[in-house]
Amino acid sequence: MKYNKLGRTGFEVSDIAYGLWGMSGWSGSDDKQSLDSLQLSVDSGCNFFDTAWAYGEGKSDALLGETMVRNQKRLYAASKIPPANDKWPALPNINIATYFPPTMSSSTPI
Repeated sequence: MKYNKLGRTGFEVSDIAYGLWGMSGWSGSDDKQSLDSLQLSVDSGCNFFDTAWAYGEGKSDALLGETMVRNQKRLYAASKIPPANDKWPALPNINIATYFPPTMSSSTPI
């Protein structure tokens, strides 16, 4: 596996990112197969994962979380969450706090 720095973060991420869209349940995926597939990717050197809250309302995030907990390696996740006001794409003239207020948390209903 090849690795590159992610922007200015200094994080060394794999050239290949694993996308978790298919683990959302929309595709009839099996959780055990999904977890086995994630583990195989980690064992193969993948350390960068792409997920989103919209993939099964957090299901893919939960599967990735299980994988992250089980591994002692540094793993990186790029996740997307919907804006608090449910309007996207975000408009450039609106303050970011409108979309992602400081009081928003993972338990904040959106």
